[in-house]
Amino acid sequence: SFTGPVPRARHGHRAVAIRELMIIFGGGNEGIADELHVYNTVTNQWFLPAVRGDIPPGCAAHGFVCDGTRILVFGGMVEYGRYSNELYELQASRWLWKKVKPHPPSSG
Repeated sequence: SFTGPVPRARHGHRAVAIRELMIIFGGGNEGIADELHVYNTVTNQWFLPAVRGDIPPGCAAHGFVCDGTRILVFGGMVEYGRYSNELYELQASRWLWKKVKPHPPSSG
């Protein structure tokens, strides 16, 4: 059995694992979800971390990749028929979001 706020049913969400944590973001079902849910596989507990910073809008079918405790979120559908090409970084060790502004290569 588990405790905590369980995420509602959805599709188009993404998940990554950092040690004992499974981190879920976005998806859709009767609207686009913007919550970040975390499940601790050791304590069997769901929680909603107190995130801060440049919090991204909800999205579905987005890129979601983990590098250590850093998670990158790219693009996705932000509302029906409208897509984003924005890039966000989440420092999961501090639950801090940051919008990333890519720069073109100096070589053109």
